[in-house]
Amino acid sequence: MRTDHDDRPDADADAAPDERRDEADVTAPAEGTAAPPDVTAAAPVDQPRPSTGRKTVQEQAQARRQEKLDAVAEQLTRGTLVIRQMTDEERLRYPPRPAPAKRPPRR
Repeated sequence: MRTDHDDRPDADADAAPDERRDEADVTAPAEGTAAPPDVTAAAPVDQPRPSTGRKTVQEQAQARRQEKLDAVAEQLTRGTLVIRQMTDEERLRYPPRPAPAKRPPRR
């Protein structure tokens, strides 16, 4: 039989063998609740991560880019956008921009 002071960490050592808690009872989630997900387990790099309903920043940027590409493709099919080669005059007027300087690593 347990008393109020039996909740101390070493209470199981003093209890009779039939009163000791099983390890499974201590670590098992309460009935009707799901076990917490294992946050230390990482998905393999070549496989997409399981969907949690939220997108990562990279996934959001990729979705925005795809929406813009779809809008351009739609304009091309409707004929409201025409892509053409630059003329020689335009090439002189708008030369290619130099590549931005690379930043040194922060670490």
